[in-house]
Amino acid sequence: MTGIRNYYAGATDLKIVATNASLNSANQATFRGTVGGKSVMVQCSWSGAMEGVRVVADTTNPLVSNFLTEASLAADTTAGDAGHANIATSGNVESAVADVAMGDSFQVETGYNRAPAYAKLVETPVGVIPFVWVKGKSNDAVKQAALNSVTNISALQAQAILSGFAPLSLFTKSQADAFTYVAVCGRDYGSGTRLDTFLESGFGRDNPPLQYTYTVTSGVITALTENADPLGGYSSGSNLRTAVGTPTAADLDVVFSYMGISDASAVSGMTFDNVTGTFGGTAAGQVLSYNGVPYSHDAVRNGAYPFWNYQVLMHRNTLSGDKLNAVNSIKNQIINADAAVGGIKLNTMNVTRAGMGKIILPQ
Repeated sequence: MTGIRNYYAGATDLKIVATNASLNSANQATFRGTVGGKSVMVQCSWSGAMEGVRVVADTTNPLVSNFLTEASLAADTTAGDAGHANIATSGNVESAVADVAMGDSFQVETGYNRAPAYAKLVETPVGVIPFVWVKGKSNDAVKQAALNSVTNISALQAQAILSGFAPLSLFTKSQADAFTYVAVCGRDYGSGTRLDTFLESGFGRDNPPLQYTYTVTSGVITALTENADPLGGYSSGSNLRTAVGTPTAADLDVVFSYMGISDASAVSGMTFDNVTGTFGGTAAGQVLSYNGVPYSHDAVRNGAYPFWNYQVLMHRNTLSGDKLNAVNSIKNQIINADAAVGGIKLNTMNVTRAGMGKIILPQ
């Protein structure tokens, strides 16, 4: 969203509509403004990175029906400034063929790459997106004390809790915690965050996990319910922020979740230094080290912290003309500047890898 917004920098006629008061939290947004003497409209619909790849690559059903229409741009009466109009989807959506996907993985990692059902997309890494595991909170003093002692999660421990019914004692090494279980609140199958987490830990993209949904009553998680569908889960990272930012009732198990650093930085009580990649605030202790390495930007750049993948811009290989020029301009805007907003710029990396879970090598 930031890259697209900055692509229109200086456009005095820019209009934006979105489905959230925060542009970066919207599920749909449409932009229109003059760039290089031409009127350019960009329509966005966010449905999860894997789902986005499927939609753009799919050769049999290439329609998406939740783009905000060009007509809805009339709702923005403050053209040219940094604001936008927050509108409802009802009466403001249309079907259109998707041209571009943004994924935190390569097309081959999603499985949506086999002809003839799926076309090969043109892929360009535009940045690095890191992830973290975050532990939740409990209203039970004993369980909270046990949680306070947990500072790290290994790939094998991640596999165990994704498989289900793993006790907290797996982390604390205390028999007293053997009957408190770790419930993972996670994303649905269309999520790139889920894909990357499952690949990095070795759990496997298509291995069915045991994940949970939660019920919040008066600021407390009062119920944790197993997802009946192994493909199910939350469609948004905001749900995961709530899961770890809200204490579980004293009689419930504890919650862990996985998320990108942008979502983790927005957990209640969390602060984040985007220069160093250091978590702070009262919730900083909820972010877990991974395989013994605390998160920092330099830990990713130098190959010590492996829980990351490339942010990849993908477009249909038939794209040409003004559309292709606009996509390339947005791509370059992200590579050269805006990848640092929610991740790490490529030109600051000292290591490289072929994909999630692959060997990390010197650049």
